Amino acid sequence: MLMLVTMVISDLIGRAIFFNNATIGDLGYFVKLLVGQFLLHWAFSIVILCISIISKNLITSLVIGVVLGLNVLGMIVGALESLVGDVNLSSYLLVNTIVSTKDFNNMNDVLHVAGVALIFTILFSFIAARYKVKEDLG
Repeated sequence: MLMLVTMVISDLIGRAIFFNNATIGDLGYFVKLLVGQFLLHWAFSIVILCISIISKNLITSLVIGVVLGLNVLGMIVGALESLVGDVNLSSYLLVNTIVSTKDFNNMNDVLHVAGVALIFTILFSFIAARYKVKEDLG
């Protein structure tokens, strides 16, 4: 959630410095942006939680979290996509969706963000819960 707060504050500061305009703008658009980013960041924290449950090692979880946060996997998949051709798989990766520019006035972008966030949230919550149940029973 710190990333979300940092994003909003840096956006306001950047617009104030470079554009002399720190207004939020259309409230409906801003609310869609905040809800979309909140869902994406919540899904990212669930992915990190799942990794920490499975790895059972703090250092490993931190390193994997930093690698995911730096979008190393997204850059590798994007590079492989450029070699293969017209495949757009990297746009469905969680961190790529967080860092890519989306137009929240376009319903396709809103559905893309919500879909990616919900799929990652459900998938990694299910994986973590199944792993924990197996661990407790075994």
